[in-house]
Amino acid sequence: MNKKDEREVQEKLLNIYSGMLLASEKFEDGPKEHTVYEFNCPEFKELKLKYPLEEKAGKGSDFSKAVKLIKWLAPELAHNGYYAKDIPMNAASLLDYSFGKPENGINCVCKAKILQECCLALNIFARRVWMYPASAYDEDNHCVTEIYDRKMKKWIMTDLSQGGYFVDDRKTPLSVLELRESFAENTKVTFVLAKQSLNNVAALYEKNFAQNVYFAKNLYYFCLEEVSTYGVRGGVRYVTPAGFDVKKVRLKNVGWNVKLGEREHWNDEIMNALTEAKDSFATKEYHISHIRTMQEEPDWKQLLNYNLADLLKK
Repeated sequence: MNKKDEREVQEKLLNIYSGMLLASEKFEDGPKEHTVYEFNCPEFKELKLKYPLEEKAGKGSDFSKAVKLIKWLAPELAHNGYYAKDIPMNAASLLDYSFGKPENGINCVCKAKILQECCLALNIFARRVWMYPASAYDEDNHCVTEIYDRKMKKWIMTDLSQGGYFVDDRKTPLSVLELRESFAENTKVTFVLAKQSLNNVAALYEKNFAQNVYFAKNLYYFCLEEVSTYGVRGGVRYVTPAGFDVKKVRLKNVGWNVKLGEREHWNDEIMNALTEAKDSFATKEYHISHIRTMQEEPDWKQLLNYNLADLLKK
């Protein structure tokens, strides 16, 4: 397949995925809930001592700091979509395992965790967002980090795995939900690598077009953690289209992946993780939240209280 034929296929797929998003614009009702953001974890101070977060992030807005972190971290973290190691899920442990070690690749979930905690350590509101396709018979999904930029007063999707973010035609960086809406409305958006300049967005649109297809596929429904903190604490919430049976789809998906893994001889670590997931998915409760859970600005008291407590210690 030549480049022209490949691009035609990508455009057709993008149209299909965008049409699916348009047909599912209405989201399931549920309680509007606030994520808890914890900035006072002592491990964040240790993280900043071990890795030069403040130096690499530099000065500027929350978004510019996150982009500079991506520019620094992305080339140092190899990717392994089949990662299933028993490394503690926190930035320090994951960086110790993978930073500058191409033989120790990690997946998007781990990379989103690294960026989330690096941002929290710099007093930036940050949360992981899992993004899923509509199909239960798709082995792939994605996980990104959304940060809240105080200057722009909005959520912005940042992706350490792919190494960048999306902008609209005005060069405004987009949130996960804004990106979903843009695809649903067939509005032009452009993926930008952290190392790329915004001087010629039209050229970037063509160069990075494959990212549009990938993200449009994975923007059907979402999952967020209740607590954004060091490590993992608390449960998760789902934000889904109206009438979507998330439990049925998740169970079908993990069962399909088990069969696929057996057929393709995936490693034991992956197969054990899938078996455990299949057992837990059958019994767990799927908590559905209102879409506003993802839209509203964070509770500033959480950051103000931390800053005040930090000042009183000095």
